[in-house]
Amino acid sequence: MKPHITFAALVLLGIAATGALAAQTVTAYKTGERITGQTKQCSYAFGANQYTRTVRSYQLCALSIQVSLTGRAPAPARPRSENLEGQGFSLRDVERRCEVYKYSRNYGDLDCRGSELRTVERRCEVYFYDLGNGEIECRGSELRLIERRCSVTLYSDRYGDISCR
Repeated sequence: MKPHITFAALVLLGIAATGALAAQTVTAYKTGERITGQTKQCSYAFGANQYTRTVRSYQLCALSIQVSLTGRAPAPARPRSENLEGQGFSLRDVERRCEVYKYSRNYGDLDCRGSELRTVERRCEVYFYDLGNGEIECRGSELRLIERRCSVTLYSDRYGDISCR
């Protein structure tokens, strides 16, 4: 009778372990927020995975949230030093050689050093969604990676740095 109980216990432990691997819970930390009308989009990240939670615009975003990881592997992150497709510069170049000048309450321009970044200067601008943080918006799909992976943080009332992930 004991061998049957031991076997049943092993089967139950195997099923429990398989379920734990398929839906592991981890902590994702806040990376930003954006107010959109009556709601606020709170952005979080764990590793290469990005998550969004929506709250009312007057509520605070939690500093961290619990998320379940699925069994699929995340897409590999593109290195910041790799050139953008069809361009002679990388996200790292945008971070190092461009800064932001805020010219109104919600908008700013990018000022970049180097002729290869002239396209970024002419086709991108910054939208500030709160007093010190903004996102880059560009015309043209070839600069979409800048929009998706770069953000702006002001270091004074008019000037800001760009950071890309």
